[in-house]
Amino acid sequence: CRSAPLLIDALETKTNGLTELGSACYGSGKSLKIRVSVVISSGHEDLVNEKLHLRNVLKSFCETEELYKLARRIPIVWTYYTMEGAFYSEFLLDMDMCKTSLD
Repeated sequence: CRSAPLLIDALETKTNGLTELGSACYGSGKSLKIRVSVVISSGHEDLVNEKLHLRNVLKSFCETEELYKLARRIPIVWTYYTMEGAFYSEFLLDMDMCKTSLD
């Protein structure tokens, strides 16, 4: 799991309004997860719910074999925070969406 965050951080999806802080593994055994932390700039909260942003994230995982295999083995959770550091929302990357979103 140590190299997994490096693989994800290499994506570094740049979006005006969203800044990826990085990713880290947490938990162990069956509860192991990878959390990707993202800060939302004030006034850009709508980007979190925007399908385009989610599609770009998913596309990277669906089209890159290493990322696809990783996401199949370890759950990956995107967690969004406000500029003040307060939790905003999160979503679990669902690799079954690869079939439907890329068709």
